[in-house]
Amino acid sequence: SNGIIHGLSGVLIPDSVVIDRPQTIADIVAGSPNHTTLLAAVEAVPDIAVDVANSDLDPKLTVFGPTDAAFSALPAGTVSRLLEPEWNAHLADLLGYHALENVYTAADVI
Repeated sequence: SNGIIHGLSGVLIPDSVVIDRPQTIADIVAGSPNHTTLLAAVEAVPDIAVDVANSDLDPKLTVFGPTDAAFSALPAGTVSRLLEPEWNAHLADLLGYHALENVYTAADVI
C-alpha cells in the first residue's frame, strides 16, 4: 500500500479559494418580498442592523422573521410608531424577542 484515503462527505476549501459565500440573514430578509417591514425595522435600529449584517461572521443565530402580513395585523399606527427614532429601544426589544443565539431548525421549535 502506498497510503490511506479517507472518504469525506464535504469538500475542504482553503481560504485561498474564493467561492460564493452563503447568504446572511440580512441577505435573505433584503431579498424577500414578504419581509419589507422587518427589513425597515432592522435598518431603523443601528446596533441590530450591524449584528444582522455581520451574522455570517457568527452563524449561531436563529431569527423568527415576522412577515409584512404579521406586522400589518398589529394595531393601526404601531409599526410607524416603532420606526420612529425615539422608539428605537422598544423596537430593539421587539426584534430581539424574535432572535435566538443558537441555530434551531423548524423541527426543534415545532
